[in-house]
Amino acid sequence: NGASFRKIMSASVSFNPYASCYVKTHCHVQEIATHEIGHALGLDHAGLSTPGSPTSSELDATMYAVIHFDNRCASLRKDDATGIGFIYPAGSQSLAPAIVTGTPLYSATLGSSYLQALSAAGGAPPYTWSLVGGSGSPPPGISFTAEGRLAGKPSAAGTFNFTVRLSDAAARATQKSISITVTDAPLIHVVKYKVKKGKLTIKGERLAATILLIDKAQVSATVNSDSLVAKNVRLASGVHEVRVKDGLGRLSDPFFLEVE
Repeated sequence: NGASFRKIMSASVSFNPYASCYVKTHCHVQEIATHEIGHALGLDHAGLSTPGSPTSSELDATMYAVIHFDNRCASLRKDDATGIGFIYPAGSQSLAPAIVTGTPLYSATLGSSYLQALSAAGGAPPYTWSLVGGSGSPPPGISFTAEGRLAGKPSAAGTFNFTVRLSDAAARATQKSISITVTDAPLIHVVKYKVKKGKLTIKGERLAATILLIDKAQVSATVNSDSLVAKNVRLASGVHEVRVKDGLGRLSDPFFLEVE
């Protein structure tokens, strides 16, 4: 379209290993990685090339200069798709869309918040997602949106199989079978640490007969049905990973405790 470009010969995205206290969910990591990969592919921050205030579409873009953390995960918005399609126009929209998210999806924990965004490639964005009727359904408590996001708190354990359908702006469609396993692993709700006493208290669910792990090292703790208490625990300043493991070896999701 008459625009000149400089060829990108190579690009890389680096992950800061010290950001765990800020980036606490899979979805946050996915959005940040998508944004930075967009830069590696040649996209600038959305809205910089438009005189005046950014438009609502530019504000909504994953490539906007301020991170959203609105549960979009790795999804692209209309402005992102338009930009990448302008830089790389050849062939991408002539291909049928494809669902590129692998299966099974990462497992969920009973009663714990779950969020996963499905990803697509090819075709003509924007995409529309739906469930294929009669093919099963996501775990109870988890909904599936037209933007391709699975979100909620599962209320039943087990393996759930279902099929999703992806349609693009040219009415081309594809579908894929998806699987999610919900485990009844231990669940941590709250971790409290009293520095002077060296006392660590954990509240949660399914904590009976579990082992306490701090930074992957086993720590002696008193256990009852909904809490664990460990005494004489000396933790240095910084961020520490707290997890519990049951008799079947199932680990809780990590809880990141910051000690000043």
